[in-house]
Amino acid sequence: MARASLAALLFLFVACSDDGPMTETCIPGASVACTCPDGTMGAQVCTAEGTFNPCSCSPGADAGAVDAGDDGPDAGGADGGAPDDGGAESDGAVAGCYDEGAALVAPGDSVAVEQEHCTEQDVADVFACVFDGDDSPECADDFGLTSPFDPDAPKSACADCLLGLGGASGPAPVALTGAEVTFLNAWACQAAALGQPDCGIELSQRVFCQQTACEGCGGDELGACLSEAAEGICSELALRSVCEPLLEEELASECTGADFEASFLAIGTYFCGGAPVRGG
Repeated sequence: MARASLAALLFLFVACSDDGPMTETCIPGASVACTCPDGTMGAQVCTAEGTFNPCSCSPGADAGAVDAGDDGPDAGGADGGAPDDGGAESDGAVAGCYDEGAALVAPGDSVAVEQEHCTEQDVADVFACVFDGDDSPECADDFGLTSPFDPDAPKSACADCLLGLGGASGPAPVALTGAEVTFLNAWACQAAALGQPDCGIELSQRVFCQQTACEGCGGDELGACLSEAAEGICSELALRSVCEPLLEEELASECTGADFEASFLAIGTYFCGGAPVRGG
């Protein structure tokens, strides 16, 4: 299936320290979200040798409470587009890869957990269909993973819960798709896991806006771009002061794993799991 190309570049939601590069094998070019010593989000990039560079950190962006403006980023997902001209001005591009036109708003208007759409095996099967290139008949027949999406397939509700295939409204999905990169909705998950689900959409939209505006970045340039995006186009997305501290907390166990697949399975089970096992 063509969907397998989504795995070309991935943000992995795992913590890292400033002690040096992570040693496990990684996909060259993959960007990894990591935790800086001050608790803010940084990034590290997989080298051509298959190992991660050290976590690249930049000063935290001002994330004060603001209202979403008419010129902010458009909704993300399959129908997402670039923001209109006239968004918040920045102090000048600090990273040549910063692209306001690529910034998207994450889909979803609420955060819900344990929605009982998937079993743990279903979550693993959807991951295999989308990211591992599994083209078995079950991908289409059971989950509706066809082009276009088949909402009448027996397990289509599971696929929709995980991938947000039904549109921009409804509960936040697990996977967020940019132009070329698939991100995990770790910050909506974080809000729910820490008992503040009403912050989930604000966090998800702000972080996804930054990620997509900086999708073409790598290395030290990525950290600088994330700050530029927070101060520029993404500052038009509301983020209340009560929600800001959640970005500084270590990700909850429900929201992260050892790698991209483990993180997808963790968030997918937390958001969409609880369905009864079929057939005994």
